[in-house]
Amino acid sequence: MHIAIVKPDWGIRGGFELVAERLVTHIQSLGHRLTILSFDAAHTDRRPYGQRVTSEIWDSSPIFFGYLAQYEATKSIDVGRADVVISTQPPTFAVEHPRHLSIFYHHIRPFYDLSQYFIDAHLVKPEVHRQAQVAVREIDQRALERVTHVLAGSETVSERLALYNSRTSGVSVFHAGPSVERDPDDRRSTSSRHALCVSRHDFPKRTELFVHAARLADDVPAVSVGTGGRLGIIRTIDRQFSDDGVPDVMDDANLWLTNHPWIDPSSVETTRSNLRIAGSVTDEELDQLYRDAICVVAPALLEDYGLTVIEAMSYGKPVIVCTDGGYLCHFVQHEVNGLVVDPNGASIAAAIRRLARDPELARRLGEAARGTAAEFTWTRAFAEFDDALAKVMS
Repeated sequence: MHIAIVKPDWGIRGGFELVAERLVTHIQSLGHRLTILSFDAAHTDRRPYGQRVTSEIWDSSPIFFGYLAQYEATKSIDVGRADVVISTQPPTFAVEHPRHLSIFYHHIRPFYDLSQYFIDAHLVKPEVHRQAQVAVREIDQRALERVTHVLAGSETVSERLALYNSRTSGVSVFHAGPSVERDPDDRRSTSSRHALCVSRHDFPKRTELFVHAARLADDVPAVSVGTGGRLGIIRTIDRQFSDDGVPDVMDDANLWLTNHPWIDPSSVETTRSNLRIAGSVTDEELDQLYRDAICVVAPALLEDYGLTVIEAMSYGKPVIVCTDGGYLCHFVQHEVNGLVVDPNGASIAAAIRRLARDPELARRLGEAARGTAAEFTWTRAFAEFDDALAKVMS
């Protein structure tokens, strides 16, 4: 069977790209012929559908116009020779084929469940954004109605499809395994040294909350791993705390729910701090950071799934998430395999200190976390994928 995967190329490797790599290997192992059809999503033509869009107009709603250009790029892809088409990130579900499986992790979320957050953070112009939102939802609805079967990235994603698109039939759930599979018997002793956060620094991953929490819990070393468009902001916040002191309470609008100017992280001087902002690290370095962690903090807002949480749990580490963390709260049960706290620096700091000062609690929660991670295997994920593929072919 000839299977075509339609995927935007964002020039990064992480998150869904790691899932896609696993699926490619699995499809090839089944003996299918595979073609990957891609387009450059980060550098799209500023003449969507032949209409010249001036810089002034484009910049009034860059997310919208960029999405239109990606939508047009998707529609131009020829999938006629494939027996089955698998679409991935939005808007590739717009590709048309009679046997179409969409692996669906999210809508273009600034126009859906995160819309008001983008407005509140002054990342978009409200009136323009609301008009663009209507247009995006209309074209998405038409496209999703034509998809044969949707393989939602979590129960939370499935619920969003029902809420926004009234799509309740022809939907099943796909639970991806960890990005790095570990030997379940590998329990080499480690020294619990630091609180760890592994995340892209993008809106609304809220790594700013981890910076605030880490500096409040200044008797516990902390490490932040990840890159992204807000890395410079993260470094600047840490520098300001060193210069001006760390307030016990910070309003969201002054910490993460705001449109800080982009700052080149290399231009920010390093400071003496209990927090190390590591940026990008090697796989070997990340492995050791996980092993030496007291706990892992995942402060994201309304997350779709949470591959890093599964990864952290597979190391036997308790994870701290926030009450509004979306699917992260599906993984973490408070005081069973981690801690669920209010979404602010003070609450996260208190949880970090609690685990640092109570090694037995951290060990107990970590062992339960390891058991939770064991449920999310690639064997299970591939079975869910195979079942969805069979539905498309039936």
